Amino acid sequence: MRRDHQASHFVRVLGASAGPPRRAAAAGLGTLWTQCAGCPDFVARWAEPACDALGAALEDDDPGVRRAAVRGLERVGGERALRALGGALDDPVAYVRQRAILAVGRIGPDTHRARLLAALDEPRPLCLVAAEALGQSRHPTMETIEALQAWAVGSDLYVKRQATESMALLARREQRLRAAVVTRLRQYLAADTVADRGVAVRALGILRPQGWVDDCVQALDDPAPQVRIQAVQVLLRRAGDRAVGLVERCVDDPCLAVRQRMASILAQRRVYGVADVPGVLRLLDRLVDDEQPGVARDAVLAMGAIGAAALPGSDGLAVLSRLRRWLAHRHAPVRAAAARCLVPVGGPGDVDLLLPLFADADSLVRSASAQAAAGLDRRLRGSPRRVRSPLLEPLVVLLRDDDAGTRRSVAWALGDLGDRRAVPPLLQAARRGGLSRWEVHGPLKRLSADPGGLS
Repeated sequence: MRRDHQASHFVRVLGASAGPPRRAAAAGLGTLWTQCAGCPDFVARWAEPACDALGAALEDDDPGVRRAAVRGLERVGGERALRALGGALDDPVAYVRQRAILAVGRIGPDTHRARLLAALDEPRPLCLVAAEALGQSRHPTMETIEALQAWAVGSDLYVKRQATESMALLARREQRLRAAVVTRLRQYLAADTVADRGVAVRALGILRPQGWVDDCVQALDDPAPQVRIQAVQVLLRRAGDRAVGLVERCVDDPCLAVRQRMASILAQRRVYGVADVPGVLRLLDRLVDDEQPGVARDAVLAMGAIGAAALPGSDGLAVLSRLRRWLAHRHAPVRAAAARCLVPVGGPGDVDLLLPLFADADSLVRSASAQAAAGLDRRLRGSPRRVRSPLLEPLVVLLRDDDAGTRRSVAWALGDLGDRRAVPPLLQAARRGGLSRWEVHGPLKRLSADPGGLS
């Protein structure tokens, strides 16, 4: 009943008001529809009134109202919404047309395919959005494929990338188009231009025809670093257990960007379903020894993600021993990353390992170790708010650090610690000017203390 009342209110405002109230009503109706998408009775009752009200709002003089109405129709969906959106595709304001093209693509671009094909001749970003919308067609045609190919000829990297991605997505849905698209992508792969080879690797990873892994492995030897980066990305994300062995050669790639991308992709993978965890660990061990601190840091973060997923097995213990060893690594970003990664996987003895880092020469390491020690101590002790922690005194000493960033980090660490004995030192630090009142406000609140003591 409450949802019906809200829908009635939004429809009424769209029909009676103007300006900001109509904009808010259009946005509210779209949000409400998203929340009620699982209620078929509500959808059946309000689909027609909602589309009529939002369609009428497309005639408003305010482009903000029209854009909000387009977004609302996108969320309502259905044939009625598609018919209403037809007029918005010719809206005089570019950002309203762009939103309408996106909406049509997400609901069903087949109804307005001719209009979307014509939009490929529009200036950016409309043409890129039109190509993205065409790639979502549920009934792909050869006409669409040919139009995207023609659009990409002689264009720059962004146009070619969007065109090839849309072609690959269309070929995935329609088997009879697959051979033509694969042939075209492999022609790109053999092209002289770096952009063509790079987008071909990316699109082959989406389509994944027979022999696509061999194509990507061949691209690992490409003279252009951009192409090698694309090949590393595709193999690591889509080749499964084979990927580790295939990309291992790139650990020694002469281009820093290739090594950085490999390490960052591994660091972004939060769920490791790879059976060859020892192989991944060997790869990361080599990346941690990289001369560039950024590469080594990302490898440590990837190692920490593996450890959190693999504990308490043998792989998790292997990761934990590595993290402990890297607390003494030559690169400061590696030491800081290893300290942070210990929080979810470390044991009681690891708090003692972090204490020497409080005196590290690098402020980044001091900040990271303070927060990691507090988080680990809190996790091991459980969740009671008023605990007496042995870390209190070392953290209070570090609260007088010369570096302002370290002092802020220590203040937050004291808030995480949960020991109310930290309240007087925090208040004192604010009074003597080591920290601002706003920098201690959050930690004091977390300690259930009254920040009013600062005044």
